[in-house]
Amino acid sequence: MRLILLLSLLVLSACKTTPENAKLYKTEQLACDVGIFASCTSLGNRYRLDRNTASLGENEAFELYERACDGGDSNGCDNLSSMYKQGRGTQKDYKKAFHFAQISCEKGSAQGCSNFGVFYTEGKSIQRDFVKANQLFNRACIRGAATACYNIGNSYNRSGNLKSNNTPAISYYKKACRLGLTKACSRLSAAGL
Repeated sequence: MRLILLLSLLVLSACKTTPENAKLYKTEQLACDVGIFASCTSLGNRYRLDRNTASLGENEAFELYERACDGGDSNGCDNLSSMYKQGRGTQKDYKKAFHFAQISCEKGSAQGCSNFGVFYTEGKSIQRDFVKANQLFNRACIRGAATACYNIGNSYNRSGNLKSNNTPAISYYKKACRLGLTKACSRLSAAGL
């Protein structure tokens, strides 16, 4: 579902501003204003991805994600974490990025848990902890986050050379592939699986 939403947003971002798009912005803004916080996240995605709103873009998206997260939308918290981590629409701040990834995961976002796990593998704002990372990736994979499944596959496939007897890695790569992650499909294909 999230993949469909992201693809839709990418298609919309390539389009010129039309009266129909203007109506979508207005409708989502109204929904956000009355407390439908998923609409704040969706509107933030539009501002962030739409080339025609470059003058507002990331700053507006950041504010909308903040509002969405404050209102309890887990995807808004995940996007807010990403903005802090990349320094987009705000100053780069790994501690805040970590904080909002944790909130996103706790609120049930599969991608939020996956991103939270990445912090534990990077060790930039906290001490590296691959066990904790894999626990978070597993939680996210069960919830349908393809990148999390791929990351667990990588943890079982540390050599980089996927062998047919590496059942756990293959299982996670297959799930990531089924969820639409092409690099997982490529990894399986390259190994002749």
